[in-house]
Amino acid sequence: MDLLAVQQAVEQACRDFQAVLALRHAALSSWAGLPQGSKQSVLSFLLQHTLQIAAAALPQQQDPYHQQQLLVQTQCAATVAALVKRGWEDMAVEERHTLMQGIDSAAAQAGTPHARRTSLQLLAAIVQEFSPATASPLGLPWDYHERCRASLESTYLQGLFIHALNIARDAAPGAATGTDEGGVCQASLGLLCTILSWDFSKAGGTGVWRLDETARPDEVMHVRPPPSWAELLLAPASFDWLEGLLQAIRGPQHASRPLAQASRQLLCLLCSLSGDIFPRQPHAEAGTAHAARAELGLRPSVPTGPEGAKDLHLLRVLRMLLPFVAPPAAAVHAAAAGDESELLDACRGLLAAAAVHRAPRFERAAAGLDPPLPGGILSLLSELTHAVLAAGGAGGSQYWSCQEAGDMLLEMWVELVADPCRGPVGSSEAAVSAAGAVFSALMEAALREAAAGAHEDAEDEEGGEGAVAEEALDKAAAVARAAAPLALPLLTQRVQQAQLELAGCMRTGQDPSATLEQLCWQMGGGGDPD
Repeated sequence: MDLLAVQQAVEQACRDFQAVLALRHAALSSWAGLPQGSKQSVLSFLLQHTLQIAAAALPQQQDPYHQQQLLVQTQCAATVAALVKRGWEDMAVEERHTLMQGIDSAAAQAGTPHARRTSLQLLAAIVQEFSPATASPLGLPWDYHERCRASLESTYLQGLFIHALNIARDAAPGAATGTDEGGVCQASLGLLCTILSWDFSKAGGTGVWRLDETARPDEVMHVRPPPSWAELLLAPASFDWLEGLLQAIRGPQHASRPLAQASRQLLCLLCSLSGDIFPRQPHAEAGTAHAARAELGLRPSVPTGPEGAKDLHLLRVLRMLLPFVAPPAAAVHAAAAGDESELLDACRGLLAAAAVHRAPRFERAAAGLDPPLPGGILSLLSELTHAVLAAGGAGGSQYWSCQEAGDMLLEMWVELVADPCRGPVGSSEAAVSAAGAVFSALMEAALREAAAGAHEDAEDEEGGEGAVAEEALDKAAAVARAAAPLALPLLTQRVQQAQLELAGCMRTGQDPSATLEQLCWQMGGGGDPD
């Protein structure tokens, strides 16, 4: 295709894009007055047109023509989703079933991987449109959006998840070898992630999805599906294919590809699973068995009872996460030398898992790793944190991602070893040792930064920097309290050293600013949690 032909094709795609926008506006504006046959005709036309351009809208093609076609297809899918939602309550239950099944049937009739990919993207667009957090304005009351959400959630959401899961399982082996024909595997992962990101909640025990509203860095959330999803999400066979796929597409040559990004996003969402999906039992029963094995000198086992469901799920996600961060020094070096997205997503997943499971469960679950980790899971996470901080993760790094990784890992340690209501929760010797090593690394990095910024004017700081620094100090203090037997002597030693340095400055007339800044941090590092 020559340059002129490409230019003409792009111009045509731009006109197509504007035409779809115009059709969307016209259909939504006049929807209430349209005959039922006209409504069905508009939807049928858009569905067919979206499938027809599937072969030209390839996500992996980066040239202008294919990218414009991809925009047209995306807008077509969004328009279909908006019109489906607008006419949802005009349709009988049977008509809704026919419509939802017809999307997959049309793709099957076309018989191409491109059509299959497009049908998955259409379903993802519908899920996004029916979720009030990502819905487009339709000029309708909130109650209408809520009724549509409840209807899709109760009738179709789990079926769509199973549909996407089956396609992903079938497509993963080919995608792992670099032959994701038509982008089907990537699209199925996208639909799985869209459904797991269903982010509207109802208060109380209504059996609908609930998300933790606590603000967490970098959009980390708790995904809390109802108990009816437990068998689907916790069965080992549901996501055994994901581990092999992640292993095959790990590395700098794959890290930034959409398939790898979607795979890691799905892993992070699985790390966030929590709530009633896990059966409950008193912690004392599992804790007694764990202590008995320790007294006999045996490795701790992963429980198999109700409490074990949570441990086994954590074990599965750790098996997928840890290859991205072990060995820690190599992982950080690779992130600094190339694409840092793998390390960031791994830190994001570890933070999500820590917010759900805490240090004792990490230790129990990691007992099932084969081969076992030489120093234990908490020791590995401590090494990772130390490596990120050494690379500049406490601030001042030339790599923006290093700071982000350091923030997530610090938050991870707070989640692992500190409870805002009950105080320190990781009381084992391994937890205290790992938290103590992390606090030592945090302190050394913070003291270097404090000394380096001793002569900077506080008024020159950008808005919010002071609050961010204070929050980081509070988190470091929480880690210190969890490792008090190690952290307090270390703080005492550094405070005494600062006192001697200040006395020396008084005798010699040297500038004490750097030492005073460090002393301020040391006082905050062992401060009162209140």
